[in-house]
Amino acid sequence: MTPFRKKFYTIASFLLILIIGLITAWVLMFIAIYSASREVADVALARLVEQYRTERARILARSTKEAQVLGDELDHYFLREEDAVAFLERIEQLSAHAGVTIEPSGLAKTESGELVLSISLHGTYASALYFVSLLEHTPYYLVVQNLRLNVETPTDPKKKTAPIWGGNLTLVVRSFLPEVIATKP
Repeated sequence: MTPFRKKFYTIASFLLILIIGLITAWVLMFIAIYSASREVADVALARLVEQYRTERARILARSTKEAQVLGDELDHYFLREEDAVAFLERIEQLSAHAGVTIEPSGLAKTESGELVLSISLHGTYASALYFVSLLEHTPYYLVVQNLRLNVETPTDPKKKTAPIWGGNLTLVVRSFLPEVIATKP
């Protein structure tokens, strides 16, 4: 082997080893960078998942609170069977506030689950209409099905008193929950 060839093989071997070393270093650097970026991506993903869970928990808490408020409002809207006596007492309070005397003359449940209440009432025309207005503004879904008013005692010109009206009022409570429905989960 000639000295030129010997130098050539030495330089070629050195270059080959250098190229293999550079390629190996490049591959190892690529693997290291890939591993580090993978770890960074995993940390970033974990943070995103944690943020999502926190936001979701906040939204669920707010939704639960809103549902509770709505449930409380609906409890005031629906009349349960066990609350019927309190409901009748509330109607008596409204009549006293309006200046009307009342006497319940009938209470029945319909097949469709509504509560029908018949009331005899006595008072001035204005107080009777005020009583009906108070009933219509209760939180229950009430329908005045029938209202009949008649003059019972005419105006007395000497005493200057308003005539007394008497009549019948039929209320239908459409937001009535029978016991069977009210106790279902």
